[in-house]
Amino acid sequence: MPVKYFCICPLLLCTLFILIDAYLQGTEAGRNEEKRIMREKLRDNILKATQAAEENFALSRIKNINLLAIHLRAENVSSFTALLVADLKEYVSDKFKEIYILANEIKNKVQRENFDINFSFTHNSPKPVEELLAADGFFLRYEKKH
Repeated sequence: MPVKYFCICPLLLCTLFILIDAYLQGTEAGRNEEKRIMREKLRDNILKATQAAEENFALSRIKNINLLAIHLRAENVSSFTALLVADLKEYVSDKFKEIYILANEIKNKVQRENFDINFSFTHNSPKPVEELLAADGFFLRYEKKH
């Protein structure tokens, strides 16, 4: 038989509201802490990715491989893609194969359980493609300074 009436003690109700409020405050604090940790992790990993990209750029110059720009994209908090852009003439040369070896060495050196970077390569385009790269998620750009 269903219960038709039931009475809640005001003291119990007050305690219940206090418990619910404490729970909600705790979950909000937990979410805020989680967001802070994720922001710090993202910031640290962006720094690692930019350092790896800059190292690739610098080592390429030492090997007389002329990179024009590097674009960086975050796949997620811990995984990044660097798109290295070279002049078409250099991109199709045998010498350019050395950049693949450099990129692989850098990737292996910096790769960790919570950080990964992949390097992709392309040649420059006569038409500006900055908007397309931005639409594809590339948010940082390094270019050769004269």
